[in-house]
Amino acid sequence: MEYNYFFNGGGIAVADFNNDGLADLYFTGNQVSSKLYLNKGNFKFEDVTTEAGVQTDSWTTGVVAADVNNDGLPDLYVSCAGSKEAQKRKHKLFINKGENASHIPVFREEAGLYGLADTSYTTQSCFFDFDRDGDLDMCMINYKQDKTNPNLPKPKTVRSGEMVMTRLFRNDNGHFTEISAAAGIKDDGYGLGICVSDINNDGWPDIYISKDFIFDDALYINNKNGTFTESLKQYVSHTSRFAMGCDVADFNNDLYPDIVTVDMLPDSNYRQKMMNTAMNNDRFNYALSLGYLPQYSRNMLQMNNGPGPDGQYSFSEIGQLAGIEKTDWSWSPLFADLDNDGWKDLFITNGIPHDITNNDFISYRADAIRNTSSYASLKNDLLSQIGNLRPVEKSNFLFKNNRNLKFSDESKAWGFNCRSFANGAVFVDLDNDGDLDLVTNNLNKYASVFRNNCNTLLANNYLRVKIEGAFSVGSKIVVDCQGRKQCLEHNPVRGFQSCQDPVEHFGLGKDSIIDTLIITWTDGKVQRLTHLKAGQLVTVGHQNAVMENEVHTSAGHTHSYLTDVTGTCLDFTHREDAFEEFDYEPLLPHRFSHEGPYMAVADVNKDGLEDCWIGGPTDINGKLYLQQKNGSFLSGDMSDSIFEDGSGLFFDANGDKNPDLYVVSGGNAFRANSASYQDRLYINDGKGNFKRDAGALPSEST
Repeated sequence: MEYNYFFNGGGIAVADFNNDGLADLYFTGNQVSSKLYLNKGNFKFEDVTTEAGVQTDSWTTGVVAADVNNDGLPDLYVSCAGSKEAQKRKHKLFINKGENASHIPVFREEAGLYGLADTSYTTQSCFFDFDRDGDLDMCMINYKQDKTNPNLPKPKTVRSGEMVMTRLFRNDNGHFTEISAAAGIKDDGYGLGICVSDINNDGWPDIYISKDFIFDDALYINNKNGTFTESLKQYVSHTSRFAMGCDVADFNNDLYPDIVTVDMLPDSNYRQKMMNTAMNNDRFNYALSLGYLPQYSRNMLQMNNGPGPDGQYSFSEIGQLAGIEKTDWSWSPLFADLDNDGWKDLFITNGIPHDITNNDFISYRADAIRNTSSYASLKNDLLSQIGNLRPVEKSNFLFKNNRNLKFSDESKAWGFNCRSFANGAVFVDLDNDGDLDLVTNNLNKYASVFRNNCNTLLANNYLRVKIEGAFSVGSKIVVDCQGRKQCLEHNPVRGFQSCQDPVEHFGLGKDSIIDTLIITWTDGKVQRLTHLKAGQLVTVGHQNAVMENEVHTSAGHTHSYLTDVTGTCLDFTHREDAFEEFDYEPLLPHRFSHEGPYMAVADVNKDGLEDCWIGGPTDINGKLYLQQKNGSFLSGDMSDSIFEDGSGLFFDANGDKNPDLYVVSGGNAFRANSASYQDRLYINDGKGNFKRDAGALPSEST
């Protein structure tokens, strides 16, 4: 295949295009026209694509519903890709001109007039007010379409080519000006997901971009002066390897936005072993040496820790702890409260028609490339082989939030039994009954609509909030029910190639009264509504908001209980040896030889102060630290550096009431039955001086 993203499918946008109180749906198509369906009620829809003037004849990808010209009507911006011909990749901006006599919304394509007839290979675009001036600016994520291997680590470079970089457009009185380089948006790579959120809680919108292949994700922090700084390494420690879509939302109700990205780790052991991630240990280490973050092919859940003592925000990656790390070939992750219990659940779409990462196919392709001189012959051969590959056709995943940083897979229990190749997805209350329904855009099949029945089965309460006006996008909404708080940011572009319902939805459990509803608008003004009844739609405009002091503080402690005094008392720095066990055992799930230093603590010289032993790797002695009365430590080497120190334990081995030291010898760098695996016992003379008793332990070499 010459087009990397042939199987990425289409997206969905939600909006009430004809202002009848029902959410309508727009689907993008690749080899078919995009479609607009008006919601007629009772889960009946009418195709009005032609009458509305929103048909397409290009390979369309992402779609956004946004009031681009600020006239109160939702417009549509459709991204394009696929074709080698730039003219066929011109993006479409359908401006809503209002309803005709048949109450069908009529649109006119005006991308050129607005400066948005871009021809990049684009996955998705996002409208938001990055400079807080009251109009919508736009950021689009693009990808390269070249012949180089995107899995190979390469020196990080900043490119300015139009077809490469993520692009930022500023709205200048209704015309959009591309300002990417001037604004600090300079990243390269294959952008597949974009979300806007106030990541560091300073009142200004930041940008998270998830990327495919070797390229790092990007986190652009808003500098509040029209520029951004890429800061991913300052916030997270590792990311997904092949990140598809992403979502940002507060899943644990601590009022801080969290981040989820999805990858393609299978949920079965067989599929895991048969999937080729184009990564080995040497390539992984080489990527690190070039400045890339560690990347692992699985879903990532980055939990926002809030600000540290220095004010810097950080994230802890808890995808495996949360139980959401493996959902196979995934596309769209969406946080939404699907059972109205007050906690956001997680929905993930997945599937691909042909398993193009199959190990056998990857090996076959590599041999074919080496042994075939004719490009045409190679292309035909590989396309034929791809057609024979098995599909990855699974049901979508739905995880219930268990309120303890963990999720449980309720996919089958909640009705997801049908298999599909689902790409873009949205959550939306299609029948206005107070629970969120789900819609997916499927490859080579009709779209799927999943009606939510929890309003009758569970009878939990809800509140829907519609905020209107120029400063609505990016606003924060907080509901407080007897101290139980939830937060949503009004940024509809989420998931993969899709745009969610502009009406925000809160599940409330059994709470029937909302004590306070707080809306912080993008310009910093605040609006408070009190004592609201649950089970209703509340519409709020900007006109009654007032300016309050912009205070963005942590809900936690204002001081630290601990002081880092490491540099004043210990001079120890652990260094691992150079042994690489993956060269000998490539199927290990992780390294077992680089587990860091082991420690043991005891008062070895009877001065009333705790002393510390720290083990060393092969060829480096372990150390014994004797604590002094001023809190500092005196260090001395333990002999026997030929061993790899494993666990250590202080105990009285000979009954003289002095703590002796037992050290386990470990590692796997030595040959079988090596003497370097012999455990050791060191006898204490009562003054903190230790001597190995070579005859105290039986001979063993494991």
